[in-house]
Amino acid sequence: MTQNMTVAICGLGERVAHVARTLFHHDRRLQLVGYCDPRDMPNGVAIMHEVGIKAGNRYSELNELLASEKPDLLMVGSPNNLHLEHIREGLEAGARVLSEKPLVTTAEDTFTLLQLLKKHGRDRLMVGLVLRYSPLFRGFRSLQHEGVLGTIVSMEGSEHLAPPHGAFLMRDWRRHESTSGGYMLEKCCHDLDLYQGVMGCRPTRVASFGGRRVFVPENSDLEASPIYGSWHGKWDRSLSAFTGDGDIVDHQTAIIEYANGASLTFHTNTHAANKTRRICALGTRGMIEGDFERNSLRAFDAQSKAMLADHSYEYDATNGHYGAEELMVADLCAHLFEAAPLPVTALDALEAGLTAIKLDEARKQGIVVDLAESWARFDTALNG
Repeated sequence: MTQNMTVAICGLGERVAHVARTLFHHDRRLQLVGYCDPRDMPNGVAIMHEVGIKAGNRYSELNELLASEKPDLLMVGSPNNLHLEHIREGLEAGARVLSEKPLVTTAEDTFTLLQLLKKHGRDRLMVGLVLRYSPLFRGFRSLQHEGVLGTIVSMEGSEHLAPPHGAFLMRDWRRHESTSGGYMLEKCCHDLDLYQGVMGCRPTRVASFGGRRVFVPENSDLEASPIYGSWHGKWDRSLSAFTGDGDIVDHQTAIIEYANGASLTFHTNTHAANKTRRICALGTRGMIEGDFERNSLRAFDAQSKAMLADHSYEYDATNGHYGAEELMVADLCAHLFEAAPLPVTALDALEAGLTAIKLDEARKQGIVVDLAESWARFDTALNG
């Protein structure tokens, strides 16, 4: 397929604008024809104008955009709780859809989207789980395929955000669970997807603990420091990260058991003095550990303790998500124009998302959640 492809955007926020401008610069066959946004001048317009990309015609309703422009590809960058409806409209209009993560925010919406994919075709929906494309994770998987780990026994992972990032989440629209789906889903579905990719199977049982202990009124004196306002929210924002109306957690610990018998612990915190994003797998033959923030990947033999690999990754600072942004765009274009396979699918995203949703269910109810029934409903919704 070599002809041009028309593109429209629903919800022209900052994140989708950064992806879009990288996409359009990578392949000139993609043509932006318009966008849908309730705001007269959404933040993403200026981001694309900076590099000479015109946003096209503006529509206040998605159905009007789809009817008028008839795009080949719809990019969905609206708030998380609106993704399902916007994906549905795009699929029913005959477009292919590239949505930001998470694809949905509830378990029931997960099953609804699976039914839509059964009807319209699972290859019609793509997802921006960008970390799957990162050089470090690709290196991790390469070492795994070489047999460095042997059989996986257990894993650990972490995502620790610096205070400005944490404060941003507590002031931005993502602070509301009803809009974002919760912190674990909104922020950590990336990480859960990576771990499930390494495990090669689904979780069977989950438990979780966490809450809000930093961004609370008792600590409002901290807000006198300018670091808490250095990263600005743009839409539906609260003036305070500490005394606002947000209800998402600021720290959480998860325990996951997988179908292969291996287990994982994951810890996240929104107020870390030294930010970290770590993935570590231990197996019968060795271990692999990577830190995205430090661009470091190492592997060791279990018996001799010898270091089998010691890699660092360099990338342009403008290539976001640890050098993954441009690699994702290249793969997306190869997929759109040449039907090349992608390293992560909508089904992967829905599995990681459902895991996050069930982790929050376990946290709220103080129980261990068995996922057998959820996966049975998952497969029935997709396959009938």
